[in-house]
Amino acid sequence: MSGPTILVYLHDENTAPQVIETARQIALKQDGRLLGIYAGAQLIVYPPAGIHMPATVYEQWFRREEEKGRAMGQLFHAATEGEVFDAEWRYLPSGGHTVVDAVMPLARCCDMVVAGLYNPDTGEYAFDGVAETLAMESGRPVLLVPEGYEPRSGLFDQIMVAWDGSRESARATFDALPLLVDAAAVQVVCVEEPADRATTGDLPTGDIATTLAHRGVVCTADQVARKGRTIGVTLLDRVDETGATMMVMGIYGHAKWREMVFGGATQHALAHAQCPVFVSR
Repeated sequence: MSGPTILVYLHDENTAPQVIETARQIALKQDGRLLGIYAGAQLIVYPPAGIHMPATVYEQWFRREEEKGRAMGQLFHAATEGEVFDAEWRYLPSGGHTVVDAVMPLARCCDMVVAGLYNPDTGEYAFDGVAETLAMESGRPVLLVPEGYEPRSGLFDQIMVAWDGSRESARATFDALPLLVDAAAVQVVCVEEPADRATTGDLPTGDIATTLAHRGVVCTADQVARKGRTIGVTLLDRVDETGATMMVMGIYGHAKWREMVFGGATQHALAHAQCPVFVSR
């Protein structure tokens, strides 16, 4: 049986190699298909500047985006040429639509998305929040790759699942199940102080770990105390301690505006993670 179709969303040369390599590992492991894309940035003109904007400005903009699309395509083809899996490249021309509007229809036609996280210090504003919006609104799981990501080992060597019993963590965990089954080891981690517990019995992660084990996942269950740290910091500290090669977590357990105002585990993980973060909602 054929494997998943993976949308490989590229937005700049700083993250493209890591994003392509991450998607390549999944395609090789699962007999998948890669669909690589670059969506040209939208040219936004504010009045009264637009009234006197010469045609050459538009032509230069679209030409520049086409050149970036060709450069991204060359990177994609160079990394996938000769592989056993199918790989296709598409350039989505810039125009009247935003980048996320151009990418969203394709994202919803794929099994999952692999995308690089946007860095406001090095990227263009047109690509700000695209990957996060795909995770929030596409209905598909998204594997987010941080800029400067340097793999310590294979992507499937040690996957950490952040579990808090919420709808979001359940969705992410089961969306990630195809990856978890192929992982060499999986740790299911709950960040919780013993005094916080409203349940009785075994570890909060015990039941989900048992369910995963029944599906063939090689996993362990663990509970990690905050010790004065935020949940986000505690999770990333655990990633560093165990050498996890990927983290799975639900995205925006609270309303997005609340996460942005008060911080949160999701926001912290996306801002500071040194390994790919698999999110779903």
